[in-house]
Amino acid sequence: MIIFTPVLPKSTSMNRSLLLFLFFFAFLKMNAQQITEKNTDSLYFQGLELYQNKQYQQSLQYTNRGLQLAPEYHDIRILRVRNLWALDSIVQATTDLEFLMQNAQDYPGVRELTVRHTKLLKDPEEALAYLEQLEMVHNAIDGEEALEFLKQKDRLPEIILLHLNMPKMNGIEFLSILKQDETLKYIPTIILTTSNNRKDLLDCFNIGIARYILKPLKYDDYLYKLKSLLDYWSINELIKV
Repeated sequence: MIIFTPVLPKSTSMNRSLLLFLFFFAFLKMNAQQITEKNTDSLYFQGLELYQNKQYQQSLQYTNRGLQLAPEYHDIRILRVRNLWALDSIVQATTDLEFLMQNAQDYPGVRELTVRHTKLLKDPEEALAYLEQLEMVHNAIDGEEALEFLKQKDRLPEIILLHLNMPKMNGIEFLSILKQDETLKYIPTIILTTSNNRKDLLDCFNIGIARYILKPLKYDDYLYKLKSLLDYWSINELIKV
């Protein structure tokens, strides 16, 4: 078998080589400008403009450079998180958010950014862990501790996830006390339990609950239910108590 290949004239071949060389030189020059830029404000605003134009990868290069020069420049780190979201690099965004929560939790936008990030995480337990770091989730080991926390009424939760089987005070007893309080009774309460006892179900709904959810045996099914629950309540309008 004979394969014929066209032979380019020398002039055409040289022109193509020259064009490739010029393109490569221009590419190196562009990257050199990014690497040598030392003004962090300039890096931030150039990165922001690229982000607004949906040039996320280029914007990410500016934020990376900015954080090399100034790791405490929180606006640049927040911008990098947004770029990573756009590029579907959730794991890397998680690392940046952990840094912000540890070093700049009260910085404008950090809490809202973290709450939004939890909705992108596939593991609802990981999402709850983030919210707990922001003191947006409070765990009580029993009904008495939960009531003591709620009596403070300075940081009331938007929803309550309640187990029926708890030490000292079971879930139905806790629920009865909760619904007698003129302020606390408006907080949506969701039962998470392994009990499919009809009496428990009727008692809970008679006292006043928002949902009654059976815990599935499989861990993956439990995570799916928990994620669906958080997604549902995140879009609901709740009474501010």
